[in-house]
Amino acid sequence: MKRTIEAALCYVLVIALGICVLLTNAHISISGTIYQWKDEQGVLHLTDDITKVPEGVESSMVDIEEDHEREELEEQVETAPVRKQADRLELESEAKEREIEQYWKGRALEIQELEDGLKRINSNLNNNWQREKEEVYWLLINGYSADFSIRELRRIEDELSGLKPKFQEIEKLREKLEDEARRAGVPPGYIRP
Repeated sequence: MKRTIEAALCYVLVIALGICVLLTNAHISISGTIYQWKDEQGVLHLTDDITKVPEGVESSMVDIEEDHEREELEEQVETAPVRKQADRLELESEAKEREIEQYWKGRALEIQELEDGLKRINSNLNNNWQREKEEVYWLLINGYSADFSIRELRRIEDELSGLKPKFQEIEKLREKLEDEARRAGVPPGYIRP
């Protein structure tokens, strides 16, 4: 029986000693110096070991004396992933907005390129018409037959007349794009090439 009592006392002593060690370690972790810093993404980091603070990073020391101070710091650390997720969502939103802007600007640019191409054709035809007209006058003034040149002049005039509906079609495309953009709630600047 004496051995049983001694064993029980040893057991209680070991448990008491273990509890003391745990309480001592718990006190150390509750009070002391905490180093905090933010990384490039703005995420707050905390450590009680100064050697874990990256070189070149400005950190600040915080003395933790009471449980509520530690809880506040822990809450800041817990909200860091939420901020990080919010930042990620904001970046995704900005990327989506750039994608939308590029889509509408691309469509406006296609219409502008069509119009620019027609303007070049129109300019070339006008230049050819002017040259052909001068040639017809020269031929007629000098007594030559201008039949071929007159037919060429009329052909150019027909081509110029055929461009007018194409310009009108481009204008309709532009109006349709503006209407679609307005209904989609797109800012007017997005449809300017």
